[in-house]
Amino acid sequence: MRTKLSVITLILGSSLCFAMQAAEAKPWKQLLDKRGVKVFTREEPGRDLPSFKGVGLVQADMYTILAILRDGKRRKEWMTRSGVTRVLRRKSVFEAISYQQTLAPFPVSDREVIMH
Repeated sequence: MRTKLSVITLILGSSLCFAMQAAEAKPWKQLLDKRGVKVFTREEPGRDLPSFKGVGLVQADMYTILAILRDGKRRKEWMTRSGVTRVLRRKSVFEAISYQQTLAPFPVSDREVIMH
């Protein structure tokens, strides 16, 4: 059975930092609404660059979405400037620790993140 799943909120930055500063954060401002995806941005205390998130509706079950998000070898098909992606440790079917690299244009350095 396919369900409408309200997804994918992507917030750049450390989730720990985000949680600690959430009370101080300014409200989200809508930047764009295109093809069913709304993009929001906001200023964050102590950060030079704003955070952003995208919200949209995906017509798929959660297992299909999870499979796409976990498929590091094909990430370049849907994520711009995706570099190296690999699972460092799989803790269970639904939990893993992974490494991801985002390629940046010169003169900016590439970004790396370890996600749990």
